[in-house]
Amino acid sequence: MRGINASGCGEYSRKQLDELAEYVKKFGAKGLAYIAIPATGEPRSAFTKFLQPERVQAIIQRLEGKKGDLLMFVADKPAVVFESLARLRVLMAERLGLADSNVLAFCWVIDFPFVNWSEEDQRWDPSHHLFTAPMPEDISLIDTIQAGRAPAV
Repeated sequence: MRGINASGCGEYSRKQLDELAEYVKKFGAKGLAYIAIPATGEPRSAFTKFLQPERVQAIIQRLEGKKGDLLMFVADKPAVVFESLARLRVLMAERLGLADSNVLAFCWVIDFPFVNWSEEDQRWDPSHHLFTAPMPEDISLIDTIQAGRAPAV
């Protein structure tokens, strides 16, 4: 389970929250949990009634939530969580005018996993462009890959 803080969105309506929940479902998430912290009043959420108040406060503190914020959570396998929240973060940045469409910001990713296990297909799939080579020190490990387990590095 991971979460993001959409600062200033604590007053989102139920309709807007349902729309965001449907959005993350496109990327494999089963739904979207949230804690809306309105400018006035108590935080509202469907899941906080199952938690002790100090636990709710710890979650809010962990995500640096304050009055007016919307804390959104996805709980699933890491790949689903990361993809869903990444897409949600980009969507919220666009909605809030935080992403400048005139700026190109490049990023070089290094040391990413060579392959990822596909539960659906029961096989290893490349996690990047097929013509990218593994790290030289990992080449000897390629033959050690077993179904469902990454090599020990």
